[in-house]
Amino acid sequence: MTQIKLFLQKFRRKKANQNLYASTITLIIGTIYTLLFLGTLEAVFYFNNTIRIKIAIYFLLFLLSSICYLVIRYILNLFSIFDNSSDNKLAKEVKLRSKFINDRLFNALQLENSLNLITKGKDLAEHAISIINKDIKTISIKSLYDPIKPKVKNFIKLTFFITIIIIFTFSESLLNSYNRLFQPNKNFPIPKPFILNSLSGNIKILGGDTAKVSVAGYGDLPDSILIFWQQQENINKISITQKDEVYEHTFLNI
Repeated sequence: MTQIKLFLQKFRRKKANQNLYASTITLIIGTIYTLLFLGTLEAVFYFNNTIRIKIAIYFLLFLLSSICYLVIRYILNLFSIFDNSSDNKLAKEVKLRSKFINDRLFNALQLENSLNLITKGKDLAEHAISIINKDIKTISIKSLYDPIKPKVKNFIKLTFFITIIIIFTFSESLLNSYNRLFQPNKNFPIPKPFILNSLSGNIKILGGDTAKVSVAGYGDLPDSILIFWQQQENINKISITQKDEVYEHTFLNI
């Protein structure tokens, strides 16, 4: 392999690595936002098992297909399969990135590829190629990289701060939602703000007697609850206040 093609091969490898690095960062950022979005939805709507399984399948398909795409594209770029990063294309990119080399590298590459066909002026062509060979030794491959744009850096920083703020603000609810999403087959009962249990149970009395109803509760209890009862065709209700986490009412002359 000639000096020019060795230089282009190094440039191809570094460019493929840079593209893979940039794409991986983009995928990580996209995955973070997707997880935050899914975690927030799960925390708000508390999906059932069927929806959680679908979310897990679609997310894994998205992640695996994205990784496969990055790996395949990296291999295609690295080995210039289908000429997607051929020597000619890379030489033109060097022209745009280096004012020192400009289009001399591309011209020298063309001369080198057709050197065996040249009958006149072959010495001049070889001299031009030798000059380029000396010049490319002074060029750092890193100087040909696409610089990271300030907007990209700011977006990465913004993603980091948003992630930290959301995690610290909704840490408990997000952790619980991710626990449910990562175990889609497991059944998680929907949490309730409070639970009420009857202390009196079933009561059997004679007509005209008195019945005392007691309901105990725990959790974030309301100040009062409504009790409904049916008497013949009429439905009645009454509000009962809480005392020491117990709601009590006495029905007279039933």
